[in-house]
Amino acid sequence: MFAKAVVGVIVLGLSLSLQAESSLSRYCPEADAEHMPLYRDPPAWPHSAVLMCLEGSVVLEFTVGENGQVRDASVIESTHPGIFDRAAITATESWYYRPSCEGGEPVAVQQRTALDFVFDEAGRSNCLPGTRLLDGEALDLVASLGILYSKLAEAQLRPSESDWLAEIERSLETSFGGELGQVEQFHHEVIGNLLAMVREPSFNIHYVTPVLLGKLTVPGSSPVPLSAEVMAKMRQHTWAWTQDVLSRSEWTAERYARLRRESSIEPELLDVLVHGFIGDPNEARQSQLQQVTEIYDLTEQLLDLLENPASEWTEEIYAIQFADEDDQAQYTAVIHELITLVTSAEEQRKFFWSLFMDYRL
Repeated sequence: MFAKAVVGVIVLGLSLSLQAESSLSRYCPEADAEHMPLYRDPPAWPHSAVLMCLEGSVVLEFTVGENGQVRDASVIESTHPGIFDRAAITATESWYYRPSCEGGEPVAVQQRTALDFVFDEAGRSNCLPGTRLLDGEALDLVASLGILYSKLAEAQLRPSESDWLAEIERSLETSFGGELGQVEQFHHEVIGNLLAMVREPSFNIHYVTPVLLGKLTVPGSSPVPLSAEVMAKMRQHTWAWTQDVLSRSEWTAERYARLRRESSIEPELLDVLVHGFIGDPNEARQSQLQQVTEIYDLTEQLLDLLENPASEWTEEIYAIQFADEDDQAQYTAVIHELITLVTSAEEQRKFFWSLFMDYRL
């Protein structure tokens, strides 16, 4: 308890100190004074840079406003354009200064500074094997691909903010030749495959999981009653969705295997150039096989319960109600398992794409 109390006092004291500094930053104790940093949080490391042990620096220019806040940060120079830029800008725009003063009044000033991204030995333990082979054009390819995947991440997580898909398609132009060009082409094909899936409208029952969950967990969410015909379509489309996901996953794994056979790039470097963006295609294939198979099996269980019930059921607004308590308990358990599985899959999807939101577009 004493330790907690001491920590509380320290935190409170620090908070009051920061408040005092904040008030000072809006006041000019001297007629003329240069701006002074009060808070400068270090930048977060981009996902790709951590995986690939990339180091570098970013030179930024920004405005320190009359209120001490940073605005209008922009990159002047960057070791690997596109990789560290967003992280550097995000960090800089969170900084806070005591503003410059002229004639006793705060004024806005321009500032230029460099941020260095340098690993310590402990940090290198998280790197992918083979990152030591990254140099020259391979680093340029990493930066180029990173920006493409970041745009795809924007399309996944913030689709309404821009026509990301059209922008991505315009960006799918070959920039590299030789062996690296083959790697670039592989990624372009993977991205093209993903674009095809993203373009599927959410209401299309061919990509059935959101529709399925809505219809079976909250029946009143759809004006169409759960007839035998509707359930037959659900079974048909769930199977088609399962096969489509698996075929895309299988294609990626086979395409990568072909790239490995045909490329003379060192296997370790090739793994970095692929795994650093999409993971190991073979591991992804196994994971997706398990995931979609479980979703399909649970869907089959639900539809079997509805099509061959041991007791009668009715379609209510918020739930399907069985006359028999055991049937209800079984149905509720399967629904809960399905919701948990699909929710987990959605969280994994969002987490994966969030890893690419550290690039500057």
